Amino acid sequence: MGGASAFGCAAFGLGSLIVGVGLVVWLGAMTMSSTDGGSSRKRGGGDTDITTDVSTLTSSLEDLTSGGAPVEGMEPVGAALAVPADLPADGTTTATGTDLAPGPIELTWCLAVPDSRFEAARCDDATTATATVGDDGRLSLEVPIHRVITVDGTAYDCGARAGACALFGHRPDALLDTGIAAPLAFASGLPPVDAAAPPGG
Repeated sequence: MGGASAFGCAAFGLGSLIVGVGLVVWLGAMTMSSTDGGSSRKRGGGDTDITTDVSTLTSSLEDLTSGGAPVEGMEPVGAALAVPADLPADGTTTATGTDLAPGPIELTWCLAVPDSRFEAARCDDATTATATVGDDGRLSLEVPIHRVITVDGTAYDCGARAGACALFGHRPDALLDTGIAAPLAFASGLPPVDAAAPPGG
């Protein structure tokens, strides 16, 4: 499960990479501009605008996931992962995926990722199940249900509310893995458990 910890659940999304690289380019340009007296947004007296440079760089990085040749470890546009609603407290369920990139995939029960490109999924590595996506991009895997997951030593009740947790698909040992998540919804009226409600509710 080392791959899930190092490259899946703790990997930042591609959005972080795009913003980070763009920021470096912009800061470098501002430094050069201030050296020249700060009178121009163009470098070295040339005719290339800084905004155009950053826009071109961002577009090039985004092209990795918008058509074109597949990038190993990254899900194609339109890929989907789903889990049935009204999950029971225990037992098994079937995770299904469509239009996924072929190859090995790991599915881990996690706290829902916050609404931020700079946040990483926090997962219970002990819940990981492995599978292989076929050449048709489809996945169907029966996985154990984990109502309670343990993250950083704290037990969380994924049944506390719909969307509190997610089944997170990630590619083992893929540095460019952007991950794909299926929100989880448990049945109402489940008996209480000795676990904290996930944050964000």
